[in-house]
Amino acid sequence: MERSHKIRLNPTSEQAAYFRRACGTARFVYNWALNRWKENRTAGTRQPLNEIKKAFNAIKGVQFPWVYEVTKCTAEQEFANLNTALTNFFTKQKKGTLPRLKKPRNDGEVGGFPHFKSKKRDTPSFYLANDKFRVDGHAILVPKLGWVNITEALRFDGTIMSATVSFRAGWWWVAIQVTIADHVYVRDGRMTGIDVGLKSFAVASTGEVFENQNISPRHRQNCDGYTSPSVANARIVPTHKRPRRELPKPTTKSPVSAKIGSIRCRMTWPARIPTLAWKI
Repeated sequence: MERSHKIRLNPTSEQAAYFRRACGTARFVYNWALNRWKENRTAGTRQPLNEIKKAFNAIKGVQFPWVYEVTKCTAEQEFANLNTALTNFFTKQKKGTLPRLKKPRNDGEVGGFPHFKSKKRDTPSFYLANDKFRVDGHAILVPKLGWVNITEALRFDGTIMSATVSFRAGWWWVAIQVTIADHVYVRDGRMTGIDVGLKSFAVASTGEVFENQNISPRHRQNCDGYTSPSVANARIVPTHKRPRRELPKPTTKSPVSAKIGSIRCRMTWPARIPTLAWKI
């Protein structure tokens, strides 16, 4: 069984700069490989991604020496990502399940064909192989960077497969993929009781307490486009009297939305209660 634990990072300014360089390197390598593949297609040839990767490795020391400032996993994984994207495209094309476009794309490609990665549109991220990093308590060791603080320890005990560092809602995150053993539950025929309360969501007869992690009205108010009474009244003010500095528009990538999403991810009782009742 493979599980993933996404943890927020607390990098210093120097470490955040390293993350930005790594994300930029990953984006550049992906776009370079996709552009080379499209050039070969225009010339009437289909060059495998392995050969494109060899061509990039042959010239990166001269034309792109800055790729050595970050871990080599950043560049190597982008060729694998592009290979997966192209494989999925041709599979859907063969099955006739490509998405239909409402209007033609600017690059002239059909729906489902891989896009060039955008600095503004796509989420910045880069990949770390399992033999290139290490997790120890509240810290993760990143190649060519050192130890970076993480907000919580890894909750899964198993074999670490990989990690992906990404930037979202003004914070840096690391998603660690772990392979754990499958749990086989055997029922012993006992009965269990569940008491639904107000302070806690539920208390089982075994003594296990399920916390009621409710989202506060303050978070909901801030998430609704930062709508407060003062802001609502400011919307009806004439244009020439409005202040120059306006509040940001609501977005799913805002820090408030990310905080509410984290709270909802921690609300594990909807899955734990049926599991507890089934085991007992």
